[in-house]
Formats: sequence, structure tokens, C-alpha cells
Amino acid sequence: MRFIIFMKANEDTEAGVMPTEAELAAMGAYNQELIEAGIMKAGEGLHPSSRGVRVSFADGETVVTDGPFAETKELVAGYWLWEVDSMEEAIAWVKKCPAGERPFEIEIRQIFEADDFGEEYTPELREAAEAQQRQMVELSEEELRAHVERINEAWINNDQDFLLDYVADDIRWNMVGYSATEGKEAFQESLNAMPSMTTEDFQREKLVVDGSKAMLTGTMKTRDEDGRAQSIAFCDSYEFRGALITEITSYVVVLKAQSQE
Repeated sequence: MRFIIFMKANEDTEAGVMPTEAELAAMGAYNQELIEAGIMKAGEGLHPSSRGVRVSFADGETVVTDGPFAETKELVAGYWLWEVDSMEEAIAWVKKCPAGERPFEIEIRQIFEADDFGEEYTPELREAAEAQQRQMVELSEEELRAHVERINEAWINNDQDFLLDYVADDIRWNMVGYSATEGKEAFQESLNAMPSMTTEDFQREKLVVDGSKAMLTGTMKTRDEDGRAQSIAFCDSYEFRGALITEITSYVVVLKAQSQE
């Protein structure tokens, strides 16, 4: 279960009073405890409402109102995103929050999950939402390396479902010297058109990650349905938006073709 934990505003936070060094240290230690427990997924403090605006919608029109806003107790000064097993567990962790000398209030709100929406949340809507989530994921260098390794395994094992889950709708795939496609539907057609191959041996040579880009090189020995084998060298260059692939550039060189054995 996921929860948003709201740190409610008070007169000090609305006046822009900053926490002391001791308060920052205590909150940092608390956050570290949450992270090590696998609970905290995100968390930030917010500027006072004097630096914010509200946008109201009515009768097809929008009205923008500058802060500050009067109802201090209804405002939010910060938040955490937690994942725990129950509301009771969330309450228990909130009670551990360092209190400090100034009074404040924390509000706990459960986040809707897909199953909460019932039958109206169709498989198509779920799939679209999951794809959006994959685009918003921020992968560390280590996570992106592991992700590229998993993608490469999907290529080797012809796991089309995984590949289609992790390519963007606007995917561009350039197989240099062979073909170039654009769009998820064309990508799937290219996958379907590829000859059936069994990978008998794979050797990764280099995996380089730079920001949202990655490059993987290696060699492999494959065998087709008629038993013909070949050895190839490859270089795949990827660009990502979140966890989704937006562009692939593939270089493939046949090193040795063999007759049926």
C-alpha cells in the first residue's frame, strides 16, 4: 500500500522560517531510517504559499490566484511518499518523526491503486498508465545498466512481450544497412519478420552507460530452424525516456557463416 504523508504548514513555515541545523540533521536521520527500511520512495519540503499560485476552474474558464493563502492549517509544507503494508504501519512510522520544539501536524492519505477503480479501469487503460509510469522512472547508472542487460536477455530469448513493454510509442529502430522503422507498430512488425533463431553462445564485450544513453557490444553464435549456424558481432546503441527505449541503432556483422551440421 502506498501513502502520501503530508507535513502540514504552520505559521513558521508560512513565514519562511528555515529549520535549524539540529532539526535538519534529525530529519535526515529519520529519512535514512525510512530508506533503509525500504519505505520511503520520495520526499521533499515545499516553499511557503506566498511563492505559490492557485488555478481555479469553473464554467470553462481558469482563474490564477497568487499566494499567500489564508487557511494556514490546510496548507502543506512538505511530503513523503511511502510504501508500507497497512495504515497502522504508516501511523507507527509517523510517530517516529522527530518532533523538534515547534508544534506541527502530519496527515496520512492512502494512494489509489489500479484495483481500486474496478471494472471501469479497463486493461487498455491499465496498460497505458503502466507505460506512463515506465516513462517517469528515473534510473540510476547502475539501474540502467541492469535494465539494458535485461533488454539484451529479451533479444536473446526472443521475449517480444518484454521488448514491447519497454519501447516507447514513438520508438525509432535503425538496423544500419538493413532497415529503419518508426513507431511501436512498425517495431512489432519488424520483430515478427525476424527469422527464428536459437542463441547457442553469447559473449558480452562492453556495456557503456552515459546519462539516458547506453551502448552494448558483443558476439554471439546463432542457429536457425534448418540447423544453419552463424557467428555475428553486434553493437546496439539505446536512448531512453525513463525506462522506455526511444531509439535503437543496431550494427550487425556476420563473422562466420556455417553450413548445416
